[in-house]
Amino acid sequence: MPEREDARVADEDVEGDDDRDLDERVEKVGLEVARDLEAEQRRRRVVLNRAGDDDQPQKPVVRDEAKVGRNDPCPCGSGKKYKKCCGA
Repeated sequence: MPEREDARVADEDVEGDDDRDLDERVEKVGLEVARDLEAEQRRRRVVLNRAGDDDQPQKPVVRDEAKVGRNDPCPCGSGKKYKKCCGA
C-alpha cells in the first residue's frame, strides 16, 4: 500500500508543477497583451496629436503658383502633358 500512496503524492507534485508552469505562461501572455494594448494606445494618441488641436482652427493651404491641370503642358518643360510626364 505505501507504494500507491507514494505514487499519488508524486502525481500531485507533478500536477502542482504543471499548474505553476501554466500560471507562469498565463501571466507571461497577459503581460504581452498588456504591452500590446499600451503600444496601441500610444499609437492612437500620436495619431490624434497629429490631427491638431481643436482649439486652433486650421489655416487653408495657399499655393504660390496656379494648380497644374492634368491636360496642361508639364511645368518641367518636356512638352508632354502633365498626366503623361510628372503627374504619372
